[in-house]
Amino acid sequence: MSKQSIQRVDDIPLILHWLKAMGVREIIDSTWQPHGNWEHSSLGELAELFLCFVLHSLNHRLYQMEPWVVEHAKVLEVVTGRNVHIKDATDDRLGRMMKILGSDGD
Repeated sequence: MSKQSIQRVDDIPLILHWLKAMGVREIIDSTWQPHGNWEHSSLGELAELFLCFVLHSLNHRLYQMEPWVVEHAKVLEVVTGRNVHIKDATDDRLGRMMKILGSDGD
């Protein structure tokens, strides 16, 4: 017998739909490439999840995204169609993403 659980979906699918329609992930991934040791989610995928977190929770604090991803992992995986790695949402990794995306270099 499989274990069933109930998860609130809220506005996450709608937010991710509009981010996908705007091409956020594709634009970021075509512009910025992380260094060779970057694993799992691309910068665009991580930025897409971060924007979803900010819009859904009305919170922009980096350290609170990891528990949010844990809480909504199943919904995020079903809607995005890809594995969501919990450690991609650590504040250190988000900080590195912000530094890369916020740099004024070429």
